[in-house]
Formats: sequence, structure tokens, C-alpha cells
Amino acid sequence: MLTLPSKSIFFHSLLLTFLLALVIPISSAAPAVNQASSEQLDSVQWENGNHLPTWNSRQPSGGRLTSVIGQLPDNWRRFGPGTPNALTPVLESLNLPLLGIHPIEGGLIPMLASHWYHDAEAQRFYYRIDEQALWSDGIPVTSADIAFTLFFLTDPRRMTPYQGQLIDDTISAITVYDPSHFSIDYKLPLFNSASNLINPNTLDARSLLLTLRPMPSHHYQSGHYWPGSSELAIIPAQEPIPEPVTGPYAPIKLDDDAVLFERIEDWWGNSQRYLAKRFTLAEVSMIESSPKTFKRFAEGSVDLIESSHSTAMTSPWLEKIAVNYQISRASIALDTPDQVMLIADERVSPTTFQQLKNQLEQRQQGLTPAKETTLDIELIYPNNNEFSWLASVNKAKALSNDQYELAIRTGNYDAALVIIPPTATMSWQRLFSFSLADKSVAVIYDIPYHHYAYWDWIKLPNPKVATGNKDWFSPFDAIRGGMISIDRKRKAKTLDKPTRNSEDTPGVILYPANLTQ
Repeated sequence: MLTLPSKSIFFHSLLLTFLLALVIPISSAAPAVNQASSEQLDSVQWENGNHLPTWNSRQPSGGRLTSVIGQLPDNWRRFGPGTPNALTPVLESLNLPLLGIHPIEGGLIPMLASHWYHDAEAQRFYYRIDEQALWSDGIPVTSADIAFTLFFLTDPRRMTPYQGQLIDDTISAITVYDPSHFSIDYKLPLFNSASNLINPNTLDARSLLLTLRPMPSHHYQSGHYWPGSSELAIIPAQEPIPEPVTGPYAPIKLDDDAVLFERIEDWWGNSQRYLAKRFTLAEVSMIESSPKTFKRFAEGSVDLIESSHSTAMTSPWLEKIAVNYQISRASIALDTPDQVMLIADERVSPTTFQQLKNQLEQRQQGLTPAKETTLDIELIYPNNNEFSWLASVNKAKALSNDQYELAIRTGNYDAALVIIPPTATMSWQRLFSFSLADKSVAVIYDIPYHHYAYWDWIKLPNPKVATGNKDWFSPFDAIRGGMISIDRKRKAKTLDKPTRNSEDTPGVILYPANLTQ
């Protein structure tokens, strides 16, 4: 039987290794790392957020959910070289944030940290890591993991410039008291002192302090994974083993066209107030989008498909299949819409960029500019339904997922349209301003709806609870996710007779419940 080291022994071993690494400074952006006695915490007035109501309810357990994802990378990295990509937000959601925001009431709730205290005057957040928190390989989560994460991501050799810059802009120091307790000093006031309103200049900072998802320091210091401890600058093309996670699903297998996750049966969060009674799927499989996607959905080998679109889901193919088969639809009016952004290379002059922006805005609204100037630049965009209106735009070119991603990553384009997800709009805008410093960036229009089509054996979140956020449909999201389940008996019956009875009418569930389109 494997005997794991105690939390205290493991913590001191990791922290010693980490502090020794600090003897040779390698990045001026890294926050100061301090050690202090836990006696200094005696006056801290801890909060736990457990007075707020739960929103979870027991769901049928078991079954595999199969959905669709964009082009898959060849590695398990959630940041660093080759990111962001289609898998990046999924891998991020496999780990719990330090704290969460109640999806209905809006107050702070425990996640990876069970208790916290915010000293606004000192610009400091105190955290207590949940005493039951474990990585998926059984190793305890400690404050050494938090310190390691901040140090790792600000090291320029890790090739994580966006994360490093955000940490450098936000955090001045981390103080480690013991395996379970640490505090973070931040640089800018989170609130405007005069009005006590949220400081708009620190939204990214607040997000970082609340939703930081630490890295398993024991994994990255093992010398076998990106990057190895002996050769810090070496980054293998592919990690053979994914990093351990703190959430309920572990990454298992990554193929050329699919990725698989399995439920951790004895997950430490099963008994936690805001995590229990959710995440009941036994497996989650995501297949890479391809021309065969809709055929596989019609055959029942894909459970649900999703689409962002600026209008309602009106595909004639989908309307037909929903009438004939036991398939329904759901539409979400997003609280924070997707954004379609135009980015242009430095070769494109500001005047030309503005002309292109104006033309695209009018074309998207169905207008034809009276005097449209022919621009000698090529506009690329991903080949999906959202951009069907671009067919008549001069020198606009639809690219396959592979071609589009290659062009974006290599900078081999004049101008491009990019869809930014609502939960990361600010972070992506910040990323663009950082990594595309020499490029022009502008928002063209919003996409207010997100749509799903699903077989009727899928049980969806209650529309009276779920608000306008597509994370309610995520199998992994720590705050809103884990609400989807599969009725396995109904699935077996449906696959035996998938056609809809003639008197049945295909349903459309609207989120929020009072949504009208």
C-alpha cells in the first residue's frame, strides 16, 4: 500500500526546494516571498461564506457525456507555449479557484480555500486552504503550491508572458505561514476609496486574487515535465502525463481527435457545501469538430452541440432534425456577450484599419455602404455559421480551423476576426494588447446568445436557477458547472427508437426562464 507523506512534511520539503531556487533571482517580476509564524494570524477575522444558500440538487449519476470541441493541441498545457487554444479553458476549469462568487447571491464562497479575510487597508488577502484539499494524485494542496505558481509564471523561461505581466501588475508579495495559510499583498486598491465602488482598473486583479488556480509544485519540480527542474529552459513538445488537478475530473487521454476525462470517485470535494450533489457524470469525452460532427450528433454518438451566434439558432437542418428526432434546444441570453474583435497587423495603417472596421460594422448589420472603398488587404476568419455574412465582403477569406490557427499564431495575415468568450473577454483583450502590441484591435459587435441542441436523455440545469451564463452547461466549472446529467435508461430507449412521436413538439428551454426571443 502506498503511504503518502504528511501534509506538513511534504509542505516543508517543497517550500525548501522553492526557497533555494530563489537564491538566484531570475525574474524581477516575481512577487516577494516571505515566511512568517502562524501566530500572526491570531487576530485575523476569518470568513467562510457558508451562510449563503446552495443551488445544487442531486442528479442521476453515471454515464458518459460526449460533446464537441475545437481543434485540439498536442499537449496538456493550460498556459505557456501554444496557448490559448480550444483545450486551454477546459484544462483551467479542471482546477478549483481559491474562492468563488455565489452565482445567485453574489457573495464570496469557499472553493480551494475554506476561509479568507480581506484587509482592505493593508491591501492584503488572507487565505486558509481547505484541510481536505488534495491533488488528484493524492498529494495535499499546500501554500507552497501557491508560492510556486506565482514564482513559476513570472519566470521568463516559462514562456508565460501574459500571466507573468498580470501577476507583476497585481501582486507585490506572498507570505507563507504554514501548510494551510498564506496571504497575498496586492498593489492597487480594489475599491475606489471615495465611493467604495469597484475600481474598474483592477478588475483583472480582483479576478486573479479570487480565481487563481494553483499549479501542483511537486509535479513540475519532478524533473520529468514542462519544464524539467534540471533544464529549466527546455520545453518538450508534448507532456506524456497531464498535471494533477484539484477538481472532480482528471484528464485521462488526449488523442488526435478526442480528449477524455474521468470522474474522481473519492474526490475530496464530494462533501463540501457548494460542491456536493453536482458533477455526477462518470466520464466526459470531447471530440474535435469536423465535417462529420453533425452526422455523429444525428446518430446519437454525440450528446449535444453548441453554437455562439448573434441571432437565434435557426439552422434549417437543426429545425428538421429536432422535429423528426428526440432532440431539443436551449438558448442562453448571455449576461456578458461574446465579442467579435478585429485585429490587424502593423502593416495595415490606422486609416485603413478604421475604414475596414466601419465597413464590417455596416455589413454585419445587413447594410451595404454607399461608397465602399476597395481595401487591398486580406481579412481571414474561422469558417463557421457566425461569419456567413462575410461572404460578400471583398477579400474576406474563410479558413479551416487548422489554417486559421496557424495564421493567427504565425502572424501571417493582414486582418482577422476573432470571437472572444464572455467569461474571458477582459483577459483576452488584455492578452491581445500585450501580445499584439504592434497590432490594431477593435470590437466589431457583440454575440448575445449561446445555443445548444441536445438529445432528450440529457438533463439540463433548472432555468429558474441558471442565469445568462453558459458555464451552467459546463461539466467542469466549479461555480455553475456539473449540473448536466444523463438519464441512461432513457438513452437506451431513445437509441432503440430515436424518432419523435408525431404528436410531440420539439422543446426549446430558455435561460433565464423569462427569456423571449
